[in-house]
Amino acid sequence: MAFYASLPRPIKYLHYLYTKYIKRDPFWAELLYNFCARSAHEQWELVAKREAYKAEWHAWWRDEAKIDVLLCPPNATPAVPHGGMKDAVASCGYTFLFNLLDYTAGVIPVTHVDRELDGLPVGFAMKGMNGVGRGAYKHYDAGKMHGLPVGVQVVGQRLQEEKVLAVMERVVGVLEQEGKGYGLLDIE
Repeated sequence: MAFYASLPRPIKYLHYLYTKYIKRDPFWAELLYNFCARSAHEQWELVAKREAYKAEWHAWWRDEAKIDVLLCPPNATPAVPHGGMKDAVASCGYTFLFNLLDYTAGVIPVTHVDRELDGLPVGFAMKGMNGVGRGAYKHYDAGKMHGLPVGVQVVGQRLQEEKVLAVMERVVGVLEQEGKGYGLLDIE
């Protein structure tokens, strides 16, 4: 991404057009289009949009969802090989969102990748996926990832660290009580 950021704006615009209209990946194209330096005025406009978005989320959480915490995946896949995040970084929306919202979040390992259970279905093809999906699955290989931790993310609202930690502790306790506690990876 550092190389892309250093490209002249007209070159980036041509790449955006290529991605959107020739590769037909509007989601990835939109990410590329907005990846550029901003003036102070543009930055403050984005800050105002972010704050409005945060207020909307907070209202939804308080008035509609009425939940204490949210349990969700921390990432689209387990750990990727060293250097693999250059391809998969855009698939980290599971954590980006809560960083943007300034919400409290923690991740706990709950199980391990199993080469038998977690393999991709026969005939799985990345061809129809957008750039984010392709990045997420480019390095996915249940055989190579066998034994790696699989986590769950516990998300709470701003300044709810104690509540999130208590729920994380409770999840670990329930798993241990059921005999499914997370065991450390056995390294040979």
